[in-house]
Amino acid sequence: MAKKEIELKPVVQPVVQRKSAAERINSFGVEKALALIEDGELSYKKIGALVGCTGGTVREWLEDNHGEQYARAVRRRYENLAESIIDITDTVPSMLENGATDSGGVAHQRLRMDARRWLVSKMLPKVYGDKLVQEITGANGGAIKTEMQVSRKLSREELAIELSARGLPQNVLIINPPIRIGESLKDDQED
Repeated sequence: MAKKEIELKPVVQPVVQRKSAAERINSFGVEKALALIEDGELSYKKIGALVGCTGGTVREWLEDNHGEQYARAVRRRYENLAESIIDITDTVPSMLENGATDSGGVAHQRLRMDARRWLVSKMLPKVYGDKLVQEITGANGGAIKTEMQVSRKLSREELAIELSARGLPQNVLIINPPIRIGESLKDDQED
């Protein structure tokens, strides 16, 4: 029997090129993506799903390529959140069938308001953050006086006299030189 020769032909499969994130965002529309960010209704993850990439990719690409527009959209997003706090507080809470206010609805409104207030204070601290000022003043509201005194090294006797003159207790331990106030200085001098 004769063997049949089989001719092997390479199979060429069409290469499907996937669009880059930039191409996908551009085809979706940069302005549309920025508008969605500004509205604040969708998270970056959901915007990324609409575009066809991750939310982090959308955020990084917009930040790198449209920095000023992106920063403006993010700032407006948080300003819109701040304005929504007013809308939440102006909304009348729901009433129960007996005419009483629904305490669960009130708690839900408070939670929504507090979450937005916290987020806005962290994202736009110069505008909405708590401003804490600590001011230290000297006597009568004036400047704090600083004084530096250079002194010579004191002998043990002079140190004991100086400390007692300042009204320090007699049981203060002086680390350098190692002497206890009130102990006999004569014992130390014998060494």
